[in-house]
Amino acid sequence: MDYLSTKEILHTRGVKIDEKQYLFVLLCVIGERPEVAYSMIYDAKELKLALDTEDDEEFIASHIKDAQDRLELQEERQLFDLLQSEYKSVIQAKAMNLEDFSFTTGQVVQILQNLLHSRTQDIESSSVRDIISLINTLASQGALESGDNFESHFIHILPPFNALCVNCSREFDCFPGIHAKCPHCGQQYLWNEPERRFYPQPSSL
Repeated sequence: MDYLSTKEILHTRGVKIDEKQYLFVLLCVIGERPEVAYSMIYDAKELKLALDTEDDEEFIASHIKDAQDRLELQEERQLFDLLQSEYKSVIQAKAMNLEDFSFTTGQVVQILQNLLHSRTQDIESSSVRDIISLINTLASQGALESGDNFESHFIHILPPFNALCVNCSREFDCFPGIHAKCPHCGQQYLWNEPERRFYPQPSSL
C-alpha cells in the first residue's frame, strides 16, 4: 500500500500521519529491527557517523526504547496494523500464484495455516466455504492433529484374509501379521513376515 492511499484511509479514521511515521512503521512491518528503523528515519545523520565503527551497535541499541515508545503511540499502532494486514495479503496472494516453484509438504501446510489464520482474524468478511475448504485441506495433510497425538491411541487392524484350510477344506478368517488356527479342525498356520504369507504346520503325532 502506498503512502498516499495509507494516509487517506487513516484520515477517514481520524488519524493523521507524516512521511517519517509511514517509513518508520513500514520498515518495521517488513522485518527491520525497530531500533534500526528508528535510527534510519529519526536520527539518520548520527547513524551515518556511527556506521562502520565499533560503536554502531551501541548507537542503534540506544534507540531501542525510543522505537518501542513510538510504536506504542496510537497513530503508529493503527498504521502498523493497517500496513501489516496489507503486507500479509500481498505475500499470500503472490504465494498462491507462484509458477515454476516447488514446495515441500511442510511449506504448503504453513501457507495454508497462515491463510486460515488470516481468514479467521477477519471472520465477518471471510467466506465460510473458504474457511471450511482450508480446514479440510489441512486435515488431509495431517496438520490438525492434537498435541497428544490422538491417532496414536488407536491400534490399526488390517482386514482379514479369507483362508481355506488345507486339512479340513473349510473356510476361516486369518489376519496378516499374527499366527492363525483353523477353528474347525485346529490346524495351525504360522505367519512368515519376510515372505508375507502363512505356512501350515504339520500335525503333531
